[in-house]
Amino acid sequence: MRDEYLAGREFELKFEVDDAQLRRLRSKRVLDQIAVGRASNKKLRSIYFDTADHSLRANGLSLRVRRVRNAWVQTLKFDHQFKSGLSQPVEIEQSIPGASPDIARLNVTNLPQSLSQILK
Repeated sequence: MRDEYLAGREFELKFEVDDAQLRRLRSKRVLDQIAVGRASNKKLRSIYFDTADHSLRANGLSLRVRRVRNAWVQTLKFDHQFKSGLSQPVEIEQSIPGASPDIARLNVTNLPQSLSQILK
């Protein structure tokens, strides 16, 4: 059970630096030393959704639809654990036919309350 739970977990290290700090990091090659692969730039088209009363956000959820190559993928993120700048949300992704979320395709079993209750 624990391995299945972690299988969909994303690990992100987020930090904020100004231009001068970024130039200093780049000049010292610090980022190259900790990189897993080559850096790349991507143009992403993401659309975030919530209810009018922001009940997804209030329940610690985010729902996104993103264009990936020639397809649409919806992602539900939850169980955000932030510690020392490290974000580790669980992510559930499904391909969908268009730019609007398809809630029926979200198979989420480990939320504190059901998604349909949250979206009421």
